Amino acid sequence: MAPGRMQSLAEVSHAFAATTTNYQLLLAKVARVTCDLVGDVCLVTLVHADGEHLVNAASAHRDPAAAEVYLAHERQLPVVSARSTSITAQVIATGKVVSGDVDPAELVRRASPALKPIVAAINAYSFAIVPIRAHGAVIGSLTLYRNEPGRSYTEEDLQFLRDIADRAGLAIDNARLYVDLEGRVRQRTAELEMFSAAVAHDLRAPLRSLMAFSDALHEDAGAELSATGRSHLERIRGAAARMHEILDALLQLARITATELRPTHVDVSALADGIVARLREEQPRDVEVHVEPGIDVVADRKLLELALTNLFTNAWKFTRMTASARIAFSIDRTTVPAELVVEDNGVGLPFDRAEGLFRPFYRFHDPETFEGLGIGLAIVRQVVEHHGGTIRAEASAGGGATFRFALAQARAFVQTSV
Repeated sequence: MAPGRMQSLAEVSHAFAATTTNYQLLLAKVARVTCDLVGDVCLVTLVHADGEHLVNAASAHRDPAAAEVYLAHERQLPVVSARSTSITAQVIATGKVVSGDVDPAELVRRASPALKPIVAAINAYSFAIVPIRAHGAVIGSLTLYRNEPGRSYTEEDLQFLRDIADRAGLAIDNARLYVDLEGRVRQRTAELEMFSAAVAHDLRAPLRSLMAFSDALHEDAGAELSATGRSHLERIRGAAARMHEILDALLQLARITATELRPTHVDVSALADGIVARLREEQPRDVEVHVEPGIDVVADRKLLELALTNLFTNAWKFTRMTASARIAFSIDRTTVPAELVVEDNGVGLPFDRAEGLFRPFYRFHDPETFEGLGIGLAIVRQVVEHHGGTIRAEASAGGGATFRFALAQARAFVQTSV
């Protein structure tokens, strides 16, 4: 194989691997990369999970205008039986490559009325169909067309296509495993959250009784207790109050994923300004805060406010002992998707422990110095993941902390007004 094509295959492998965790994006990437390298039109066809049908999973066309026509008619195509006599079905059934030259006018003439527009948009003079394999099994096919005469598919072209298809098959199989794993994780998480909510709900009644009777004992007989007895009673009341807070936090965590998202355009800069104003009123301190103006996202406003409130409250708390405390809120569009960023110059924490921040009730600092249950960042993560996004932390001991999160795809973020 020519060195140029070997380099292309290395780039193909990298491109596919980079999108393995996003199934639909991977399929689109397979179609686009293959089209750009070996043809003018590419169609990715996959065997449905039922094994009985074929699905047009993705396509790409060099000509944007023709691509619109192609896609418009492709969406209307019926599902094809895996046992049909179509060339694609035969390639998938036999695992053999098929290629040849055709007359585009003749193809249009012979096509059924439903297929004529899409066949015309393809304008094919030559074609090649190769099977996509994963672990020895055929899971689909790549169909390529060239829309100029004299560009027949050579044996070298077909070998190149086989190599691309093999890499595509491995990437698609990995992506399916990832999707399946994600689904299992979501199911298990939902089950755990339901269990937590049920336990929290069932414990509230006896806890209320414990709190009520300990309060009654304090009021009715507190003066008659010895100093040791009063100390024990206060410890009981304090522990009960803390347990009540923990149960409320568990229920709040469970409610987040059960909440139906109501996405709308949110002026996040204004939202952040309001949160900072409340913090200045409730916990007056001299903190320099910079909020980037004009940030507008598509999200559930109430949940986003909950997440930002927890992030800003944490930043406010952990800069308490910092001279010249600073907090900043901005958007980073150099990442895909773009990320919202909350950073501070507070106490921070060792970098190698940053990921543990999002575990419920897991604390890194002395509760006597920094109050709280250790639930706020777990709530933030729940909100972000409920939006289909991701969150990460960057921190160092004594160097502050930075939280970066994306709510969904890049299109969810609108340009700033600045």
